[in-house]
Amino acid sequence: LWKSAFEVIKSAPITGHGISDTQNLFTDQRTKYQTETFRLESRSYTQVDAHNQYFQTTMEFGVIGLIILMFIFIFPVFNVDKDRFLPTLFIIGMCLFQSVFDVFITNTFSLFFCFLMLMMFVFPNDLSNSETEENINLSE
Repeated sequence: LWKSAFEVIKSAPITGHGISDTQNLFTDQRTKYQTETFRLESRSYTQVDAHNQYFQTTMEFGVIGLIILMFIFIFPVFNVDKDRFLPTLFIIGMCLFQSVFDVFITNTFSLFFCFLMLMMFVFPNDLSNSETEENINLSE
């Protein structure tokens, strides 16, 4: 699958092919490299992705899309509170690692990914301390 994806990327590395054209090109390339066993087992699948978020993104949106994807992954590290730096780094590390073996953002795990990002940004570090400090300030 990855060899097929790399062949598709080589034909439009900067801007990619777009979502629909990528699937068609990837299917054509995949048939060149697949074994008979894989062909028989995967004939019921209408669409098969590259099983790699980085390859899939680069096929669809080129290097420009890959740079944007990396920004989406890495931006939280620079934007999170110091108290949440290590947990955020761990979560992002898991996402980066998972993306090597599956299409993490655009398939099944997209809701999970969005939930993790929401958890890192929306919720304050410690609700009990902030509420207590507000109550003390109001009573003075």
